[in-house]
Amino acid sequence: MKHEGYNALSGNLAYQYKYNAKELQETGMYDYGARFYMSDIGRWGVVDPLAEVNRAWSLYRYAYDNPITFIDPDGRLEGDFINENGEYLGKDGINDGKVYVVKTTKFNFPTGQPDDTPSAGISNKDRKATEKFITENSGNTSAFQSNSIAYDNSVEIAGSSDTRQAMVDIVNKDNGKGDANNREYGGRIKKDGTVVESPAGLVRDPATDPNASISITSYGNQSTFHSHPSGNKTESSTSNKNFGGSSTTLGGMTTTSGYASPPSFKDGDVQNSGTAINYVFSRSNGTVYIYNNTGVKATIPQKYFVTPKTK
Repeated sequence: MKHEGYNALSGNLAYQYKYNAKELQETGMYDYGARFYMSDIGRWGVVDPLAEVNRAWSLYRYAYDNPITFIDPDGRLEGDFINENGEYLGKDGINDGKVYVVKTTKFNFPTGQPDDTPSAGISNKDRKATEKFITENSGNTSAFQSNSIAYDNSVEIAGSSDTRQAMVDIVNKDNGKGDANNREYGGRIKKDGTVVESPAGLVRDPATDPNASISITSYGNQSTFHSHPSGNKTESSTSNKNFGGSSTTLGGMTTTSGYASPPSFKDGDVQNSGTAINYVFSRSNGTVYIYNNTGVKATIPQKYFVTPKTK
């Protein structure tokens, strides 16, 4: 609890004892990041961030009521699997804090350039079998350990929801509405999950320079992420003739220039990415493309990138 006036070393100021080194709020609750804790009664003051995807348990639960076996530092479930639509599928029951997205079933990703970006995904048949296995065996660790289909046909992404939210906060500097956002935002992800923002790329003119870019330096094969701009430019040309002193438009052409949504391929994002998992956030269509030097491995709607939806 919060006490005042008995600690001489504090100059009789409020004694802010930090339970488990967490920040004490004005409400008397401690900030644990994913939720707030009321130490006086031993209860959470808010629901679990992923409560809606595991309805068999209390909304206020922690570590499946078994803190000796499990820990839950950020509110996600253990070994979470998400499909390409951002829907939560299930868990492997292994307390390693990992998050997986089932690989894409798209064949390639048109970029508007001479070379489309290749897919490193799976067939629709394999996708259905993978999702079926995960759903039917959710929480059954032995099933996942004896059959690797879920891991083989999925790609691991940044496990911490805080890490993924930090990435989203940076790329959302492009509001996704066009609004002259003709530059890229991004950064790198350190091994401990810390996100380091890079200086934004230069502002480009999509009509004359459709290849916006950003310079990101990663160390030790760290993952990187960046946005593809939502901005575009529309130009019109018309042909006019005069009839009795009036000007009438007989023909013309309207051209809209913008930026490709997927990662670029040749001499671009994919070929320069290395083996680490990297991310392109398309701010024009709201898709996150997950890729390395083999191609696009998975996609997921950005609105479900941090917290998946129920299936």
